[in-house]
Amino acid sequence: MLNKLLTTKNLYAIAGLLLLWLLISWLGGGDSAEQVSAQQSRLQQNQDEDMVSSIQPITEGPLEFDEAPVKTAPVNTITIDTKPDVLDEADNRSLHEGFEQALASQESGRIDEAIDRYQALIDKFPRVPENYINLANLYGVKGDLQTARTTLKQGVDANEKASALVQSLESVHSALASRAYRKALDVNSQEPANVAIALPMVLELQTSLDLQDEVQRLKTSILAEAESSAGTKELVSDYLGQIQSLNDQLSAEKQNALTADAAKLEQISSLTQSLAQSEEALAVAQAAEREALARVVRAEQNAKIQIEQANIEVISLKAELEQQQVALLTAQNQQEREQQTLLATREKERQEELINTQATASKPLISDVQEQQAIARVKSWAKAWSDQNVDTYVDHYVDTYSPESAGSREVWLDQRRVRLTNKKFINVGVSSFTVSDLGEQFSVRFRQHYKSDVIDDVIFKRLVFTKNASDDWSISKIVGERVVPPN
Repeated sequence: MLNKLLTTKNLYAIAGLLLLWLLISWLGGGDSAEQVSAQQSRLQQNQDEDMVSSIQPITEGPLEFDEAPVKTAPVNTITIDTKPDVLDEADNRSLHEGFEQALASQESGRIDEAIDRYQALIDKFPRVPENYINLANLYGVKGDLQTARTTLKQGVDANEKASALVQSLESVHSALASRAYRKALDVNSQEPANVAIALPMVLELQTSLDLQDEVQRLKTSILAEAESSAGTKELVSDYLGQIQSLNDQLSAEKQNALTADAAKLEQISSLTQSLAQSEEALAVAQAAEREALARVVRAEQNAKIQIEQANIEVISLKAELEQQQVALLTAQNQQEREQQTLLATREKERQEELINTQATASKPLISDVQEQQAIARVKSWAKAWSDQNVDTYVDHYVDTYSPESAGSREVWLDQRRVRLTNKKFINVGVSSFTVSDLGEQFSVRFRQHYKSDVIDDVIFKRLVFTKNASDDWSISKIVGERVVPPN
């Protein structure tokens, strides 16, 4: 009987049943107690070796930042604990096809295309951690640590048993915190905004449904082989009973695995607390960085304002000095010209005065009315000058008046218009009048006190007026003007 059972075909059936039992044990029960313990040891070792503290101690020297990639080894295969009613055959096939396409894009360097494919898989299959891990890996290559951090936290929230996601998220937090502290201590750093880091990457996607299909195929093959041999039915029944017994043991192993999962959850809780501490340290570092940058900006703005104010003051002082120099030079030139004119004409006026005095002695006496009209005419002329009223002043002269010193009437008019209007004020006082009748003309000699914002001078002057047909001296106009000596 034993020899009959140990035929080649029966041996194949037995081997197939044993293989089926091993696959069912691995599929249904997950990791054994020894495997769970080994995984926990590896996880703790990776944490001790690879997780960098997010808060770097400040030493006496400059803060150093290790730009080397994160040492976490890429995850090759992660089995997804997907319930049959969530991931059916069509979904499983779609998941595999999408993952292989995204992985091909990633390995060929088409980063943006791979990011879009992984994101689409995450939207459709949120409980598959491989997609989160590989998407975070791509953001790490691009140096976009904030987005990598967000992706990994999203994966942890969707599948809290995925410890590889937690490891990647811890690596990103460490890099972000170190960068923030470095910037806070050196606000003038030229460090680029994005620095690439290496995060874990999954190279193969395998789901529980894939293993269930393989087991089903083996089981179908074994049962078909067993049914083809009538002599092995009893043996198959016996083996099926053994398989049932093994399934009972499998249930017990599942319970042990649940206990191990509870330990994993506790470990993940501890990692979550560590992440919270890293986030708090990161927030402190970022606040310090912002405050340092704000101080630098305020200092630069204050310096610019002070420089601009100083430049404005310098320009204003230069302009004021130039105006003063121009005004002084103009006054000096005018005073020199007037003094030269005075010196050139005094001698001539003295001779003319002597001649006029002799001629006056032989003329008839001037009436009081005529004398008052002549004096009033001089005062009117002085008032128009004091008021700086060019038109009224010029109207006191005959229309053809043109002194020899000016050369022409137009030049004289331009000179008088400038000299009457370029002063802030003018005050012309006249006194000590002497009226003389010259026949067709009459003259008035008087003391003139000229005062303005640039000059203050006293001279003696004689104005010669022409008489009109009505002999009304109050409307007479000036035909001559001379500076005379005081005696």
